[in-house]
Amino acid sequence: MGRALYMVVLSVVCLYCSVSACKKSRRSYSMIKKFIKPPLQVELQYAFSDDAIVKDHCSPTQKLYMGKKVVLTQDDFEGSHYPLLIPERFSGPTAYLTSAVFSTSNLIMVVNGKVYLYGLQSGRWRAAVGVNLNTTHVSSLQCCTIISKTCLDVSSIVLTYENGVTLDQRRLWISFNGGFAFRRLQMNFTTISSHIVEGFINLPTISAIALVLKDGNKIHLKYIMTKTEVTSQVVVLSPQDTTVTVTQVQGLKGHLLLWTPNTLYFSTDNGQVLTKLNFQASGTTLQTLATNDFGEIAILLRNKLVIYGHISLNPDTIQLQDQPDIQDGSVMMFTPSRDLLIIKAISSPVDNVVDFLHCPIIIDQSIGKGNASDVCLIDDLESDFYGSTLYIDKTRSFLLTMNFVSRLSNDLTPLVALTNPHVLNANTAMEKDFKSEDGMHYSFKINVSLEQDEKKKDPSLYNSTIVGSFVTLTSDFKEKDISCRNSYPQYAQFSIGCPPSKYIRISSNFTVCEKDLFSPYQLANNFTYTISKNVYDPEFLSNSETATEDLSVYYNYTKYGCPILVNSKIPWIPLLELWEDDQFVEYVPADFVLYETHGMFNFGYLKTVETSQCVTQPQNWKEMLNRQVFPNPNTAWTRKNYRNCRNTNGPPITHPDVHYEVLKRHYWNKVKFPKYNGIFIFKAIVVDPDYSFCSLNTTFSVYVIRTAYRENRIQSSKIRYLLGPSFVGFYLFMFAVWRIIKMIQNKCF
Repeated sequence: MGRALYMVVLSVVCLYCSVSACKKSRRSYSMIKKFIKPPLQVELQYAFSDDAIVKDHCSPTQKLYMGKKVVLTQDDFEGSHYPLLIPERFSGPTAYLTSAVFSTSNLIMVVNGKVYLYGLQSGRWRAAVGVNLNTTHVSSLQCCTIISKTCLDVSSIVLTYENGVTLDQRRLWISFNGGFAFRRLQMNFTTISSHIVEGFINLPTISAIALVLKDGNKIHLKYIMTKTEVTSQVVVLSPQDTTVTVTQVQGLKGHLLLWTPNTLYFSTDNGQVLTKLNFQASGTTLQTLATNDFGEIAILLRNKLVIYGHISLNPDTIQLQDQPDIQDGSVMMFTPSRDLLIIKAISSPVDNVVDFLHCPIIIDQSIGKGNASDVCLIDDLESDFYGSTLYIDKTRSFLLTMNFVSRLSNDLTPLVALTNPHVLNANTAMEKDFKSEDGMHYSFKINVSLEQDEKKKDPSLYNSTIVGSFVTLTSDFKEKDISCRNSYPQYAQFSIGCPPSKYIRISSNFTVCEKDLFSPYQLANNFTYTISKNVYDPEFLSNSETATEDLSVYYNYTKYGCPILVNSKIPWIPLLELWEDDQFVEYVPADFVLYETHGMFNFGYLKTVETSQCVTQPQNWKEMLNRQVFPNPNTAWTRKNYRNCRNTNGPPITHPDVHYEVLKRHYWNKVKFPKYNGIFIFKAIVVDPDYSFCSLNTTFSVYVIRTAYRENRIQSSKIRYLLGPSFVGFYLFMFAVWRIIKMIQNKCF
């Protein structure tokens, strides 16, 4: 009742108020119960004078408002909200919030110098462990593009540090599990102790984390990578600037903003090159800014002017026309429709809940025609890759297409940027399609693959890029201006590593079921077979004396299906198929090895070391298993430790007569079987490290049959098929003779 009466009175009073703030403003509220602070709970309050918003990029309507009251919203500040509380046992009587980020399923905040996690679903607080000194800021970069371990790993990295102090390794912490536990960062590069820490950020598109360091009025980034250290371009700040704010543009594009009240720098390559952006307004300073996923930026100045622009390969800004009178304490954000929304928190004195004043700014209506061209030179821009996340494997490439219409008489050439050009390579080609009243229609082709040219690989950036990192490609036009709002940059993200849908399987076109040696019913109905103790070694070392008894094996028909039929007299090699997204790709052309899963060793290979064209002693199963403390054929010989015997860096040949145990399609080495009837369960492992980032393997069954048995069965089949028609013909002949005899008898009698 109290809240309803308060809102009625407020509405009546506002009829006599000067509507000078925003012509289309509205107060968003809802009829919720009066807020009564529970005992032993403390209201959070932002420690800085300018209010701010923290966005959850994976859940667009979920945001954190930081001001005199801190509010968590899940509906873009629609309706009334209760202030966020923290248990008094964590904060004491006052709770000052200095920094916050969303990470996985938690909101991570620094309160009174300590790091805490707030469960977005449970609403429970817990203290992070591992941070034993005071800290002020926390940072994290959300990955929301794909559901994969790679993406989760990016979102799980959380950094915390003390801002504005001299560089001290003891005050830098990193978490790999979403902020639950931190450890001190181990820095293996030289630093200057007088440098001031102004930022600490994760840069997955170059597989690095970076420190933003200030030295007097100069600022640069120091990249912490796996095996090296790299420093960005050094830029100069205004003499009045004392602190620097770092903003990572949402999405994994590698776009950074470094800004102070007087200076704004933008980078498309994780800060390696920084470009200065002009405010186009003098006599004032920058208060806050907002960005979105379409390469747009909005800047709110201290004099309440709003600057709009786009940030990409050719950044540009313009002052908006017909601007509203923005109130003190307001913050700004982009809406899903790409317009601006000015937000101001209003605390109700009656029931202590927080309402929000919404003031929209329609960008298209506010740009004005005096500062930008009337017509964009680029029209109908579209691509087949915008917003995509693509897995790029070692031998994989992608052909991307971007279509557009040019209104210029001369050609427009799109530009392509990679966040790490030392890892990926992009070759482009332009094609003219046709001409219409709108202009010339073009197709822009981009072929993307892993960088193979050793001369172009910067070891400091290439070697530090680990499997699972991201590289972002952005294509845009240098000729764009503010009028090209709908021709926003086209981008795609490449995850370097194994596509989760890639696998291999055996090609099994010739099975025992097809030749009627066994039926699926037999194999699926508790079928077992016995392996003699003389032909298997449970330790996989080909020792005939290890096994003490015969081994009875249950055949798993669900897993293996019908065994492949192999003639023991004919050398054999399995044919491996590569599949991705349940589509056949190719027959595997790479080196692979085999082992029998029960330790059977009564088979050999056609080639020896001497006849296999090796220049160094090749690896074999016995050697690789003996290297392990606990021999395990699943891990003993893989793509991670394989050495090709045609590589001259290996050991000299000392045993030329031993079997060469590596197989490859279209190569003469094959498996030789004894005269033996029985089942082998093989596991094939692709060991060629240059073929794929994937650990490709498959398990399958083989039934080896002695030649005589197979030939007898085939000969008996031939006899049946040959004698069958003969008997039919004989019966027909005898029937015809009988009819003739009967006809003669009828005539005679």
